[in-house]
Amino acid sequence: MQQINFFCSECKKSLHISYDPEGAEDKAVMEGIGVKCSNCRRVIRFHAYTEGQLLRMARGNKVYV
Repeated sequence: MQQINFFCSECKKSLHISYDPEGAEDKAVMEGIGVKCSNCRRVIRFHAYTEGQLLRMARGNKVYV
């Protein structure tokens, strides 16, 4: 599997974080982590995302959150 890169859904800029999928689709990922967009200052918190959800949300290797 390939690395998933995260982007802000508001301004479409990179959040400068990525995730390497392990293959367990029901595994919770990055639970309790908050990331601040350096461009629009929006704070994104990863609460209940699973690896399967991230893979379904991905457009190529990009996920807009």
